[in-house]
Amino acid sequence: MADTETVYLRVAGVVRPNGRYQARPGWFTRHVVFQPGDESPYEAQLLDTLGRPLARARMSAGVDGCGPWTPTGLRELAAYLPITDEATEVVVLDTELDSELDRAAIHRAPPLLELVEVTLTGPRLRARWTAQHPRQVTFNVAFFVGHDRAFALAVDERSTSLETDIGHLPGGPECHVVVVATDGVRSATAISDPFAFAGAAARAVILAPAPEAQFTDGEPFSLVGHVVDAGGRSLDEHDLRWTIDGEVVAEGTRLAGALGLPAGMHVVELGLATDAPLIAASTTIMVGAADAATVEWRRAAELAERTAVERGLRT
Repeated sequence: MADTETVYLRVAGVVRPNGRYQARPGWFTRHVVFQPGDESPYEAQLLDTLGRPLARARMSAGVDGCGPWTPTGLRELAAYLPITDEATEVVVLDTELDSELDRAAIHRAPPLLELVEVTLTGPRLRARWTAQHPRQVTFNVAFFVGHDRAFALAVDERSTSLETDIGHLPGGPECHVVVVATDGVRSATAISDPFAFAGAAARAVILAPAPEAQFTDGEPFSLVGHVVDAGGRSLDEHDLRWTIDGEVVAEGTRLAGALGLPAGMHVVELGLATDAPLIAASTTIMVGAADAATVEWRRAAELAERTAVERGLRT
């Protein structure tokens, strides 16, 4: 476990399938999220003014939970280096190919960042901030729902304001706008005051029965589905409600059994038992008359079940 009094430089980036390295924002921290193993071929080094290594660390070849989501095919790298006043540069190396992937100067101070405005008018979000730094900085802007769900609004933005529509995103009672200013190595973060946002309606999804599925009258079948919010997260099942032809057949479950229906067309719907905004799901099934063999088989099965019950009661 790292010494909490030691300050570390978090170095991060991605390696594309063609081998090209792209740096991600770095920052100073006292918290090390992971301890990468020596199996990684990627290494980060801190150098002094003469180019001598002051510290080195293997970079993880995976996601450590701090960086942004990357598309399939990219290898996300991160390492933590104990920073000293003598450090003037950071380099990233591929030790297998004996090549330098990236080199950046380390400024003494992070950007000075202030979030001066966040306004929400309907689904339109406007944010404005100021930043001061000797080097060129870029900004990443994200919308947070609670403290654990982030949705990117801008990446590598160079302007100091943003206006966008977030009506397609989920909401909640405690949302934030977060701005990260970075020169590539040093970063600063500004977080807005919390605000409520209703967000887009959740959407119900019926997995079974399939559209236009066919059954025979009296044949039981399964109801399978769930409700996801605008961010793709499944909602708790205790608010779910299943109906067939407008009649409630099950509540509080993603999986239920439906008793046999009479012949004809029937509508299966999945919604919520609450008044929360929802795009309900429905599907139509067809129930046909059972043939003589099926009817006879069902009668025999029911007779056998009754006989077994009666024998159990007599004993």
